[in-house]
Amino acid sequence: MEFFACPCPGRGRVMMDGNEQGDNKEDDGSVRTLQCGRGLHRIALECADGKQCLDSPRNVMIAKTNPISPEEVAFRCAS
Repeated sequence: MEFFACPCPGRGRVMMDGNEQGDNKEDDGSVRTLQCGRGLHRIALECADGKQCLDSPRNVMIAKTNPISPEEVAFRCAS
């Protein structure tokens, strides 16, 4: 198992390889750590408030991670 997180100023749904993975944040606003298999993945963030992400989707190699040090796939909101 590998681990990744999608920090962003906003809240949104994480999509990995076309499949929904849930929200990028917990109810308290902390960034969630998600699980996946090792390899190259297409990760997107669909903002909950209708804003667009500048760098979504992204192709990311996720390998050699753990729950303490997940791969960080950060997104930025468009202005």
